[in-house]
Amino acid sequence: MRRGPGPVGRISGASHASLLRRTSSVRILDWTCDRPHDSRPEAASRDEIVLVRSGTFRKRIGRRALVADPSTALFFPGGQEYRIDHPHGGRDRCVVLVLAPEILDEVRGRSRREHGRSFPADRASVSARACLLLRRLTRIAADGDPLEVDEVATLLAAEVLAGAEGHVPWALTATEAGHLREVEAARGLMAARHDEPLTLSEIARGTAYSPYHLARVFRRVTGRSLHEYLTRLRVLSALDRLEAGRGIAGVALDGGFSSHSHFTAAFRAELGAPPSRVLQDTAGASRTLSAGPGPRSPRSASPAGRGDTTRRRTPRCPVP
Repeated sequence: MRRGPGPVGRISGASHASLLRRTSSVRILDWTCDRPHDSRPEAASRDEIVLVRSGTFRKRIGRRALVADPSTALFFPGGQEYRIDHPHGGRDRCVVLVLAPEILDEVRGRSRREHGRSFPADRASVSARACLLLRRLTRIAADGDPLEVDEVATLLAAEVLAGAEGHVPWALTATEAGHLREVEAARGLMAARHDEPLTLSEIARGTAYSPYHLARVFRRVTGRSLHEYLTRLRVLSALDRLEAGRGIAGVALDGGFSSHSHFTAAFRAELGAPPSRVLQDTAGASRTLSAGPGPRSPRSASPAGRGDTTRRRTPRCPVP
């Protein structure tokens, strides 16, 4: 039993994978999962990049747990054993990228030579450009020109891998491991309840830390404050609702924002343009996404991302 591009169809009545597109360069799957408890051990047969479109899940590797949400991408090395669960309930919907080995090797070449592993980290922060490339890819995957599909998928993989550069996830002290565990607990709670008016005390109650200590440690580990991280989750989670045709005012209020203008300002700060422009760009030609730097990348939601390094402190604690 596995989570990834195996046989397409329903697995254990809780997961469903649909093949969006297969070319000679990439395999793209739409994956929906709803498991309230730990899955049985699974392993990907090939190296995979998993990006969350909506919802959240947790990947467990031994004693370590990694929270996946729309602000992060997870790497699934071929052969690595793991479990998947949803500790806060709900479900997730993801896009799974499986690039042809020779293409993936070229995209990740330098990082693989430096680290000697399939991927340079367990996960990466999803930049603004990666977020828009992902939306574009899902729009064209089914019936787009195969050359465009290959190009956007390769650009997306390269952008995600760039977000994983620059941190050392393999050797942690006991203190760092403890910090990461509590930060993951806070991330999971915020991902599951991002549309609620959460307070610092409520988030801290889901961890072993006091509110003050959690705020300090979270910023130290992720490079973002709790509020900044929650705002980014709300913006990225709103994209699916906007693409489904919902009005901006309704999406703003349902997503935890106080007003239309509050949402639009936060959206522009994260993705570099107002909602109408972003929807137009992801629905139209991909030239804007494939040429030039695209919208400004937000500050990383984990030290894996390079983001806006001029405005944030370099985290002193590595993140897996």
